[in-house]
Amino acid sequence: MEKTDKFEEEKSKMLTGFALRGGEGTQVENLRKQLDSESQRFFRRKDEIMRQISAVQELREGEEIAAGSVEGPRELRIGDDFTALARAQIVLRDGIIVELRS
Repeated sequence: MEKTDKFEEEKSKMLTGFALRGGEGTQVENLRKQLDSESQRFFRRKDEIMRQISAVQELREGEEIAAGSVEGPRELRIGDDFTALARAQIVLRDGIIVELRS
């Protein structure tokens, strides 16, 4: 059984059980909406991760990908070129900083 089907089956059991224990119609509907919202968010994230895995598997040795941005403290001095600082890049290999680019 596929995980999506299993999830839907478990969701159905949960809603039925909640209704049988005396959950009112609006409560059951609210729970269903919440579960639907959570499942959509989960499966969107899963699809995003699968696309990222696929992209990483297609990389050749030495190729680079943009993985996001990081915000945090940075030491600044009078006269620093702010434009260069704003587009600085950190190159990681296996989680280790191997290069800083300005």
